Amino acid sequence: MGLENFAKLSNGEDIHNPRFFRRDEKELAKAQRKLSQAEKGTPERAKRRTQYSISISALLIGARTLLTRKAVNWWTALLYGF
Repeated sequence: MGLENFAKLSNGEDIHNPRFFRRDEKELAKAQRKLSQAEKGTPERAKRRTQYSISISALLIGARTLLTRKAVNWWTALLYGF
């Protein structure tokens, strides 16, 4: 169930679905539990919310970087024959 291929290129090559969040799902779940256990309006909750958002941002940046790097490498090989 779900998306098998992320994209299909004109040359027939498939780019598989990058499951970035599957790798780090447990880590995110743990951070979410810690956040939900903190009492609303306390400095501890603000701190945990910041830590949680930073971890999600880091995952997204890593995912974007990986996909961008793959695309650049593919186009470089295609254009220059590397």
